[in-house]
Amino acid sequence: MRAFLVFASFVPFATAASAQPAPISLGLSPPAQCNDFFQGTQQPVLLPTAGPPLRSGKTICHSFYAVSYSTELRDPLWSAEHLIREMAVGGDSISRVDQGFVKDDAITSGEQASDSDFVAPYDRGHMTPANDAPDESTQRDTFVFTNAVPQHKNLNRRLWQYLEASLHQVAEIEGEVYIVTGPIFGSAPRGRVARPKSTFKAIYIPGRNLAVGYVATNRPTPKCRIFPVAEIIRQSSIDPFPALSTAVKASPSSYGLPNGMNVKRDGSRQRLPLPDCH
Repeated sequence: MRAFLVFASFVPFATAASAQPAPISLGLSPPAQCNDFFQGTQQPVLLPTAGPPLRSGKTICHSFYAVSYSTELRDPLWSAEHLIREMAVGGDSISRVDQGFVKDDAITSGEQASDSDFVAPYDRGHMTPANDAPDESTQRDTFVFTNAVPQHKNLNRRLWQYLEASLHQVAEIEGEVYIVTGPIFGSAPRGRVARPKSTFKAIYIPGRNLAVGYVATNRPTPKCRIFPVAEIIRQSSIDPFPALSTAVKASPSSYGLPNGMNVKRDGSRQRLPLPDCH
């Protein structure tokens, strides 16, 4: 399928998005450069499930990440990025952009979420986070509905933010990290846009040949657990790293996460708490 230029963007609150510069993504069936976002150049694999929800994903390649988007659930099924030290340091030098969500032109408007689908207490929760973008243009490219799921505000604005920022620091410390993020649904997700029961992050650190998984419940009092990636596969029916050996994916890890930093809109930096994941 032919790649084509589209325009998109996204933010936790409904604002007038039309006045914002539109970022660029590359349409369905990703071109070769999209493979660089995947560990071993192999994109995450959707595995068969025993029952609903039925899932099929359309891969959309963005400026520094890719998503597989379900038009049935109107949610991304996974997002994938290869975060390297230079990108993370670049992201630290810019403040958070202030803009609203827009549609992703890679698919039709009716196949994706709208602002009205996100009702309090649920935020538009980034899958690939804005703070991983190396510059303002690519940061705007994370603010698209195809890169967001309904996340309870108590998860999105605290624990999830701390986890995102911590993994950002992992890239700075280790030099590179592959990150795959996605939702985990119950047997009967409700709403025009399916609300996940949990969200996960799976990481692979090449320098350590180490893989770790994190699962956070999408609840008013969220809990976060640390698992081998094999358990992420079992819970989500997604293999985030199909090129990785079964042994590495099955290995438990005691890898200690670092504190993350938050770059505020005024450019000041704030040290964040560690994510409470056990």
